[in-house]
Amino acid sequence: MSDDNTAAKNYNRRLAQELAELDNPIIRGQLALDRAWQARLDARFNRPDVISEYDPIKRLDRELDAAQAEADRQYVRRHFTR
Repeated sequence: MSDDNTAAKNYNRRLAQELAELDNPIIRGQLALDRAWQARLDARFNRPDVISEYDPIKRLDRELDAAQAEADRQYVRRHFTR
């Protein structure tokens, strides 16, 4: 019984400390910033065009495709435009 009572007191003390911290204007401002950034992250990763899982093969393919496209453009500029 004593351990349960001590645990409840510790819980209530910690809860009171956290609620007291919410009265601090700096902490309230930081919480607002945290919520704003989290909303931006959530919005970004909920877009269908953003890949949320990292796949190195897909990334390499994209980079190689972009490099090949740039090389093709340069070749055409050099040899077919005057």
